[in-house]
Formats: sequence, C-alpha cells, structure tokens
Amino acid sequence: NAVDCVDNSLDDLDNPKQFLNDFNNVLNCDILILDSNRKPFYYTGTTNNLSKDSSNILIEKFKPDDYKNTHYKIGKFYNIFKTDTLSVVYEVKNNNKTYGYIVAHMPTSIIKKSCYDVTLIFYVTYAIILALSLIIFFNFMWFIYLPLKQIRLAAMEYAKGNFEYEGLKVNNDDEIGDVAHSLQYMSKQLNNSRAYQKEFISNISHDFRSPLTSIKGYIEAIMDGTIPPEDYNKYLSIVLSEANRLEKLTSGLRDLNRWNSTGPELIFEDFNMESVIASTVDTFQGSCEKKNIELIIQFPPKHCNVYADKGKIEQVLYNLLDNAIKFSNPGSKIII
Repeated sequence: NAVDCVDNSLDDLDNPKQFLNDFNNVLNCDILILDSNRKPFYYTGTTNNLSKDSSNILIEKFKPDDYKNTHYKIGKFYNIFKTDTLSVVYEVKNNNKTYGYIVAHMPTSIIKKSCYDVTLIFYVTYAIILALSLIIFFNFMWFIYLPLKQIRLAAMEYAKGNFEYEGLKVNNDDEIGDVAHSLQYMSKQLNNSRAYQKEFISNISHDFRSPLTSIKGYIEAIMDGTIPPEDYNKYLSIVLSEANRLEKLTSGLRDLNRWNSTGPELIFEDFNMESVIASTVDTFQGSCEKKNIELIIQFPPKHCNVYADKGKIEQVLYNLLDNAIKFSNPGSKIII
C-alpha cells in the first residue's frame, strides 16, 4: 500500500524526491528506485548500510518475477546491504511498459525491535491484568467468600444448639459484616435465653420442693405420732396453706404466657405483714426441729400493714427462710 501511494503520487508532485524523503521519515524505511535497467536511480537512505556506492550498483541478479507472489524478501537484497533487510518490490508500469521498480527497505533489526516493543507491551499489559485479577480474586476471597463461609459454618453450629461457637470472626464494615454481627447478637441472646431458662427451672423446682417438703414432713409426723391429736388442726391448717401455695405457684406458671415485656402482673392489697411472717414461720417448724434450729420472731411494737402483692411477698419470705435453714448449722438461731 505504501508503494502504491508513492506510485500514484509522484506524477502530481513538484518535488517527488522531497516526497520520498518525507515518506522515508514517516515509515522509517529506505526507498530505492531502480530504472528499467535495474540500476539505482534514487536512494533515500544513508550509505552506512550499503556494501558499495549506490551510484555504481548494477543489480544483475534482480529478477522481478521473484516478487510476483510475495512482493517481498528478507536478506541483503543481492548483497547491496550490509545487514538483513525486509525488501518490498513494486514494478512501475504503464501500458505494459516497465519504467522501473520501487523497493522499500527496512532493516530486520527495526522490525525485531518493533516486535520486541509490541511483545513487551503485551507482557506488561498481561502482567497488569494478572495483577488486577489477583487483587480482585484475593479481595473476593478475603472480603466475600471467607466471611460467607464463616457465616454458613456459624449458622450450622447455632442450629445444633452450640451458641458458644466462637469461629465467627468477621470484621467487615459492610453488609456482610452486618449479617455476621446480627448472627453473633442472635446467638448471644439465645445463649442468654437458655441460661435464663435453666435458672427459671431451678427457681421453680426450689419453689415447689419447699412446700412439698413441709407437707410431707407434717403428714409423716402425724402418721408416726410425733404430733399429738390435739395439734392436728394446727398442722393440718399449715398443710392446707402449703397446698394453697402450690396451687398459686401452678397458677403463676399458667400466667407466664400472659406476661408482657414489663413482667408479671402484681395484685396489690392491704394486709398485715406480721401475720404473713408468722404463718410462713409456722410452715418451717418441722424443718427447724430436725436440725435443732430455733426460730425467733421479733416484731416491732406497732403493727406493720403494707400494700403489696401478698402471694409474691409470701414467696420471697418462704425462699429466704428456706435458704436460712438450709445453710445454718444445727443448734443455730434464726432471728426474724
């Protein structure tokens, strides 16, 4: 195409040699024009790469038919150049008459350098793309895949009931991190809920065990004759009171389903605190006699009337006395 450009433009130029020199500078190749006798007519390059003076060169071995198929050859162009060149030949004809030949020469060293530059650009581009791909890959692995894997494993452990699982360590400051933190918060709350459940069951079992122990103790004392018949009514009243307390505890368990976020509903009423304390102390007489513990009640001179939930107050007093007796040594005194 370059030779076609030269051939089509020479007739329209006032200074064809200047055009060839400019063309030589643009394409970085040397233009050699041969006349019909294969003698150099004009050469745009320097003589540094020529093996002899261009004005005395006669290329006798030049055969135009050698270039009909490929239009180019690589070599020293019939030994007129010192180094290998890529030579492209174009025959200048008009009305089937050959006027000469235009030969464009480019040293193979320049072509190799261009190939090296292109290859270098390719490898640099490939290295940049590879580095970016690795950065994207490791960012995906570190910030997306591994956190999601930890979340999946943690969810499986939480589903098994292992709320103390500590393998979820995601510190991402994004949506994945929010999901991980929410999952950790959920597991913490579930773990606390299970602890609360265990504590609740322990407290409930304690509340049921104490009145049952009293009822059992008084019934056994009546049956084996420890309690005389004249005191039956007194202690049977205590047994009935403990049975009523068990009934209240059972009703309290049913009321759990009706609790709201504010806790259980309290039923307030006016009552005498001394009578509640005295009746509660009476239920522990049997337990105190077994451990030789003396219960001493010291009421103030003035009667103490309160406005509170009587059932809950009785339960608190019962738990306090039960623990006092349980953790007191035999022969001790408990002063109320």
